[in-house]
Amino acid sequence: MGRRRLSRQTSRLPKPRGLLLDDASQRRRLRWQDAISLLAVPLAIAGLRAEDTALIAACFMLSAGVLSFSVATSDQINVKFRGLIITVIIVIFGGLTVYIRNENLIKELAANEGLLEPGDKRSPQIPASCGAAVPENAFLFFFGSNLDWSTDRPHAAISVGQELLSISVRKDGNASIDHLTIFDDRDNVIANIEQNKLWVELGTRQYRPDKSTLSVKDHLNKEVVKIEFLNPRSIRLSGVFRYPGAPPIVITDDLANIRGMQISGSCSARNGTGFLIN
Repeated sequence: MGRRRLSRQTSRLPKPRGLLLDDASQRRRLRWQDAISLLAVPLAIAGLRAEDTALIAACFMLSAGVLSFSVATSDQINVKFRGLIITVIIVIFGGLTVYIRNENLIKELAANEGLLEPGDKRSPQIPASCGAAVPENAFLFFFGSNLDWSTDRPHAAISVGQELLSISVRKDGNASIDHLTIFDDRDNVIANIEQNKLWVELGTRQYRPDKSTLSVKDHLNKEVVKIEFLNPRSIRLSGVFRYPGAPPIVITDDLANIRGMQISGSCSARNGTGFLIN
């Protein structure tokens, strides 16, 4: 009788309420869900080594997915804790995605070679001298406080002895920086852009706060070019544009000094013929 009462009392004891269920029948061989969860390891390693943002996100999302699936289908983890564990997994891998992406972006912007991409910034205010003449689909080229605009696939150029800057506009109205060459006061090329691909001489100071902006300083720590690809239809430019044997063109945020003539707040349309500052 004593043994029977003891066994009945033992069977009535509450089941463990911890994270893991203490059931001998559940401690069996490796399940196929557990085997799949092992894929999270190589996926996470691939995400840590990747440089492409989309690939990083894909690797970490898949890692989080297989681990979450294993937890959700596990018969050894208390149901009450599964949601919490899955949430922690998603937060960890989401944080890793953001961290690795930011680290790769810092490296990319610090490199002396890269890609200048159109941003999503608003265009500057159009000079009052333009009035209502500028259509909404126009490409806008800002130099200082001046504006040149076009709707007819323009070709923009700054020429000082030779063409230093050319910008073409595709049929869809979006711009491409075909060519940009920057000389310092010692007649050395210190920066160059070809088809939106940029190069800056090693040892030359540059600053890129984002993928759409490039600022370059010469050996005197003076800014010689700042180009902002504000959006697919707008570019803003300032700097000192030189060519050996020719006086420079100086463009500040307020005005353009071209051969001693200071231009500020001007507005011109260059349909067909393109932009030309020389």
